[in-house]
Amino acid sequence: MNLPFGFTLEANFNGLGLLFWGLFLVTTLFTIYNNRGKTNSGTSVKYQLWFIISLRTVSIFSLLLLAFNPEVKLTRSYSAPKRIAVLVDQSRSMGKAWEGNTVELNRSIEGMISNLSGSHSIDVWNMDGNAIESYEFEFDGDISILSWEPGTENSNSEGVDYSSVILISDGHINGGRSPLDESWTATLPIYPFMPLAPKSNQSLKMLRSGYEYSKSSRESILVDLEIQQSGLMGRLAIVQIGTENNPVLIERKLPLRSSITPLEIPLSIVELDRNKLKLSVSLENGELMSESYLNVESEDPKKSVLIVSERVNQLHKFLIRSFSDSLFQVHTRLGTTDEKHRTSLDTLIGKVDLTILNSPGSKVFTPDLMNVMRDQRNDNLPVILFQGAGEPLDALLSETLNLRITDNLNSPEEVTAYWAEDALDHPFYLGLLGREYKPVELTRFAPLKRGPGISCLHGAEMLASGSPGTRQPVMTLVDKPPLAIFGGSGYWRWFFHPQSKESFEQLWEYLLVYLNEISDFEPVKIEIPLAASTTGSPIQATINIKDLDHRRIHAAELRTWQENSKGQKVALDLNREGTGEYTSWINTVSPGDFSVIAEAYRFGELWGRDTSRISLMSFNGEDQSRGVDEHFLSRLASRSGGEIIAVNDDLPMFPVELVEKQSSSAFKGLRSVLLFGLLLASLMIEWILRRRNGLL
Repeated sequence: MNLPFGFTLEANFNGLGLLFWGLFLVTTLFTIYNNRGKTNSGTSVKYQLWFIISLRTVSIFSLLLLAFNPEVKLTRSYSAPKRIAVLVDQSRSMGKAWEGNTVELNRSIEGMISNLSGSHSIDVWNMDGNAIESYEFEFDGDISILSWEPGTENSNSEGVDYSSVILISDGHINGGRSPLDESWTATLPIYPFMPLAPKSNQSLKMLRSGYEYSKSSRESILVDLEIQQSGLMGRLAIVQIGTENNPVLIERKLPLRSSITPLEIPLSIVELDRNKLKLSVSLENGELMSESYLNVESEDPKKSVLIVSERVNQLHKFLIRSFSDSLFQVHTRLGTTDEKHRTSLDTLIGKVDLTILNSPGSKVFTPDLMNVMRDQRNDNLPVILFQGAGEPLDALLSETLNLRITDNLNSPEEVTAYWAEDALDHPFYLGLLGREYKPVELTRFAPLKRGPGISCLHGAEMLASGSPGTRQPVMTLVDKPPLAIFGGSGYWRWFFHPQSKESFEQLWEYLLVYLNEISDFEPVKIEIPLAASTTGSPIQATINIKDLDHRRIHAAELRTWQENSKGQKVALDLNREGTGEYTSWINTVSPGDFSVIAEAYRFGELWGRDTSRISLMSFNGEDQSRGVDEHFLSRLASRSGGEIIAVNDDLPMFPVELVEKQSSSAFKGLRSVLLFGLLLASLMIEWILRRRNGLL
């Protein structure tokens, strides 16, 4: 049913409409008929009786509605003007993008909003979709993200129609999806408003910085930079690397030929007075300077070797000469040295890469040496033990290295050695054969004097002597922690005798390589390309899982997470690249020092664990953005059908567009408080009128 003023009434009686209207008609006629004689009274009473009949009709109608319980809907159709949305960017870069301070910026924005609200209905929003009630704007946001959308929940504007959007921004949208990719920016006109005269949009900034160690020398690093420029094509930039005490260690001139220019600068770290580097880029005249900092972790490139001998003998001399290479730093400890003149080993604790024990006795095996040995075992670093015949074996050393003495037989006769059965399929023996080694040449000469048979519970015999009944181990290898044990005397002859010299030198060199590889062997290895970088940089870690033969293997389960200095953990997603090789993207959102940890499980047990570290320094595009990106704002306005409004321009004549809207209300009979109240009111008024007129 159409009613005046755009109202429409609809009622659904669920098929009982005729019955409803029939009952209403019958009861209404009965009411009129029943009161017809009473209407012959005076004029005043007559009007009151007709009013009572009307009240009874309303009561009957209400009662029938309550009984039939129809769905009644009252709809109003009307036209309303579309509104204008004003979006205000409150990021930090807004405060330095204009020729004026924040007070003048606020005054200009408030004036525009005041003028616009005089002729249009407006809503003021933040760029992230929050309504703004107070127009005292604070430009302190960490990032610019335009996530507002018309008619969506994130803008709290559902059901509101907008004819235009006025955008107040410097155009540096440095987070989220680009507004040019949003569908609504192609259909809703956008008018970027310049509240003040914009500063130049020329910018020069250090987009990313990091470093990695040089592959040729651990004493130098490659500093990896990315320089970003805008409006400076063809200009010359100056890149400087220094420290607090030495501001300029190295300087490079960089022609700006593209928007982003990568740069690698080699830098020696030997003479760095601090681990923190200061990086800066600017134009030749010093303008548009951008700075960043890097923390460099120092590493000692030399291998530290400790040779422990009870006395100077032929073996001790050979060992000294075998490590004369510049890559090794050799330290010695002799039992014959007076304790007053003996160098303390405190400086070596935690730094010894290899320890060689040449028949160490009670005089040389002191508490500080014991501390070095324990630390070396805990750090999975290699040890080589030569234990001669007749030499006492320290009980503390035996316990630390998990050794056992199988035979105390000392024999003056010289015996030959042979390769044991355990060696034939051992990686060490197979590695020798792979180097075209001839193992028989070592066993042709018999320099050994038999002594105590020393072995390790978890070791594999490489060389042995004697018959099955009197068999003793000559050389035993243990992979974890790495340990090589030589039992007996006369090894120095192997080093010098013409028949065995070359053969033993090959074995010795490969033994050092093998023990080093075993000590460096990591079943799980995380590699991060940069030790330090800036927040927001895309950094991918690589995780490899290997077996004892350095072959990549599958892990039944691999877990990877990132942990900050407070112990808070964030799980990282893994992508499988191949057998035993995985990649994971580092979380670079927040600055700080982080540990990236991976654990691999095989057969229900922990196979290996590795930890790598990365330092992230703050990089915020808001602090680097300069001026106004008029090019971006112009593209956004052109794409949407709007135009840029300059600070001194009059506001355009925004058309007043009407949109058809509807509002409705519905109620059901027995559930309607309105109908029930109407019934009670009509009956009560009738009773009062009848009582006052003496009709009761």
